[in-house]
Amino acid sequence: MTANSPVAVLRIAALTFVLVAPLVLNAYWLFLALQVVVYTYLALSFDLAYSYSRLLSFCQGLFFTLAAYVATYVASSAGWGLPAMLLGGTLGAALLGAVVGLMLMRMHTHAAIIATVIIAAASLLVGNALSAYTGGDDGLSLPTEQIGIGLWQMHSGLNLATYYLAAVPLVVLICGLWRMRGTLTWTVIRAVAQNDVRARQLGYNVTLRRYAVFVASTAVAGFGGALYALVMNHVTTGLLDISVSVNAILYAVIGGLETDCGALVGALLVLPVTELIASVFTYVQIFVGLLLAVMAVAAPKGIVGTLLQHTSRSRTVQKTEANDDGAPSDGLVRPSSI
Repeated sequence: MTANSPVAVLRIAALTFVLVAPLVLNAYWLFLALQVVVYTYLALSFDLAYSYSRLLSFCQGLFFTLAAYVATYVASSAGWGLPAMLLGGTLGAALLGAVVGLMLMRMHTHAAIIATVIIAAASLLVGNALSAYTGGDDGLSLPTEQIGIGLWQMHSGLNLATYYLAAVPLVVLICGLWRMRGTLTWTVIRAVAQNDVRARQLGYNVTLRRYAVFVASTAVAGFGGALYALVMNHVTTGLLDISVSVNAILYAVIGGLETDCGALVGALLVLPVTELIASVFTYVQIFVGLLLAVMAVAAPKGIVGTLLQHTSRSRTVQKTEANDDGAPSDGLVRPSSI
C-alpha cells in the first residue's frame, strides 16, 4: 500500500488523532477519546477472532470483563502494582480464552456461534450470582489511587499518564498488524482463514492456527479490560452484558473487518457520534441501527475495507491501461505490501 493511498492516509490520521488528542481536547472529550482507545482493543479482538479464526464470537466482552476484575483484585500501590495489574488481567483473559477455545474449536461454525451467545448470557448470570466477589451491579472500585512501577507512580483514572499508557500500546499494535501483512506468517494465517481445505492439503494444522489466533484475540481483549479498570477506577457486571460485545462488533464491522485500523476507525466514528445524538435523542440505538443498515448497503466491507477494494480496482485498471498502451503509465501504482 503506497504512502499516499486513501487507507494509508486514513490510518495515519486515526493514529495521529489518538496520539495528539490530549493536546486539543477538553476533559469531557478526552474522556470519550480514552473510551474509544479502550474499546478499540475489544473491537480488535473480535476482528481477529472472526476474520482469522472464523469465530463469530459474541463473548469477547467476557474476556474483557474478566481481565478488568482480575486487574482490580491484583492492583495495589506496591512497587510493581501496574505490571501485575496489566499482566494479570491479560493472562487471566488468555487462560479463559484457551479453555473456551478448546470447546469452540470442536464445534461446527453455527454451533460455535450459538455457544458464544450462551456463554455471554451465562457469564452475566454467574457474575450477578457471585455478587459477593463481583459487586454485582454496584461493582468494585480500584483499591488504590496510586499505581506504577518502582518509584514511578501515577494516579488512576483520567489523566495524561493513563491516557498514553492505553494509547501508545494501541498504536504499536495497529502498526504491528500493518507491518505483519507482508510476512509469510500473516500469509499463512490468511490462507488458513480463507480456505481451510487448501491449507490442510498444503500440510498446515488449521485447527491449531485458528486456536492460537483466538487465544491471542482474548489476550488483546484482556489487555483492554485491564486498562478499562485502570482508567475507569471501577468495574461492574454490566460489562458482561452481551451488548458490550455487540457494540465492539459494530465498531469492527463499520470500520472494516480484516483490516489493521478498521476497529479504531469504527470506534472513532460511532462512539462520538452516538454521544452527540444521545444528548438530544433518547433512543440512540435507532440511529446505530440505521447507520449499520446504510453501511451494509453502501459499504458492505466497512470504511477501510471499501477503500481497500476501491484502491485495488484502481490499480487493476491502471495495469490494464498500461498493458494496452504497451508501457506503464505515469500514474501506475506498483505492487507493494498492504
